[in-house]
Amino acid sequence: MRWPKACLGDVAQVVSGATPKSSVDHYWDGDIPWITPADLSRLEHKEVSVTARRITEAGLSSCSARILPTRSVLFSSRAPIGHVAINTVPMATNQGFKSFVPDQEILSSDFLYWWLKTNKAYLQSLGRGATFKEVSKEIVESIHIPLPPLEEQRRIAAILDKCHDAELLATKATSLYASLFEASFHSFLRQVEDRKSIPQVPLSSVCTRITKGTTPSSLGLPDAEGDIPFVRVQDIDNNVLISESVALQIPMETHHALSRSMLQSGHILVSIAGTIGRVCEVRSLPPHGANCNQAVAIARPIPDVVRPLFLKCLLSDRPAQKQMRGAGVTGTITNLSLGQLGEIKIPVPSIEAQDRICDQLERLADIGERFQNSFVTAMRLSDSLTSFLMSGT
Repeated sequence: MRWPKACLGDVAQVVSGATPKSSVDHYWDGDIPWITPADLSRLEHKEVSVTARRITEAGLSSCSARILPTRSVLFSSRAPIGHVAINTVPMATNQGFKSFVPDQEILSSDFLYWWLKTNKAYLQSLGRGATFKEVSKEIVESIHIPLPPLEEQRRIAAILDKCHDAELLATKATSLYASLFEASFHSFLRQVEDRKSIPQVPLSSVCTRITKGTTPSSLGLPDAEGDIPFVRVQDIDNNVLISESVALQIPMETHHALSRSMLQSGHILVSIAGTIGRVCEVRSLPPHGANCNQAVAIARPIPDVVRPLFLKCLLSDRPAQKQMRGAGVTGTITNLSLGQLGEIKIPVPSIEAQDRICDQLERLADIGERFQNSFVTAMRLSDSLTSFLMSGT
């Protein structure tokens, strides 16, 4: 059954925000919470009650800002477009918002919140302007949204709330796991040898090759609608490469044409453009392998000199990270050349010492990989469930 649709302007009042003059002291530091899009960028949950700044009654009267009642849906309409929250106390907003006061007999605030979150890309496409994109009040009012029965709206929102809570828990657990793994590595390293006595050698001396990928379109090759995972910086998360989480898939013929950057188990991937220094280990791959673009470097460790897991830990560690950030050259985007990456100095103990450390870390690494796989599966299910619940079918 398809749900009926309605224009947002017909089921919610759209309210623009404004900013009192910053030069007038008595407009500021009052009792009225006043929010900007920057406040929402730091928000973990959907509800907001605390703002970085507050204004006075005089400040409110001096501009076109209005106090929004509780359970309004705040929507940032510029710089950037698409941040969403529900206020739990009355508050005003700056001009970066087009907020909604839903007719609560027709439209649930929670349902509207999730519809806006789910359709962020579409809402961003509605932005107009040369200097910066903005969604106008007229455009916002004309947006059509599905309108299931109110009880169905509440049921859908409650399910998506639980999905979001599970995602937050998984994200925090991932962060705790990363901290535990790092602490364990340092502890095991101290047990085996005095770190200061371990020789520091350039990364290039412990690898058979350090190379990087290529953007297929630069060679006139197709770069989509295939079966081979194509790794980009956003796919590297300082743990293990999970091919199932790689969004872009390239055709088999493109994969074979980019033979230099075909990935294998035991390779270490390092991000060298944009975000410098993300590191992951390639532990398992789908049957036909995977590939990567030019922002990802591939270090192929010499097996009898450095173990892949140990090398991944070294490159994720603070000393190597500091060297990478220091060597990066900032232009349009920050870049680290393969030569600079190869010069990164790392401590390489004996292979026997590495094996003792890796034996102790391997169990943690396996747990981390299983957890990461579960996290990817959960995120996919959450995305699929969100799309299904919002589709009206």
